[in-house]
Amino acid sequence: MFTIWEYLITFEDERRLFWRSKKVSGAVVLFALNRYVNLGALVYQMASNFVPLSSQVGTFQQFCVA
Repeated sequence: MFTIWEYLITFEDERRLFWRSKKVSGAVVLFALNRYVNLGALVYQMASNFVPLSSQVGTFQQFCVA
C-alpha cells in the first residue's frame, strides 16, 4: 500500500520533471523502467493473491495450510 501511496503523491513531480521534456535520455528510460516495471510487478502480485493461476495452485495452498 505504501508503494501505491508513493506513486500517487509523487506523480505530479514525475510529470513535471520527466514527461514535459521533449528529449528522451538514458536517465528518463531508466527512471520509467524502474518505476513502472516495479508497479506492474506489484499489481500482478496483488492480483495473484485473489485469483489462483490454476486449480493445482489452490490445491497446493490448501495442502500447505492444513
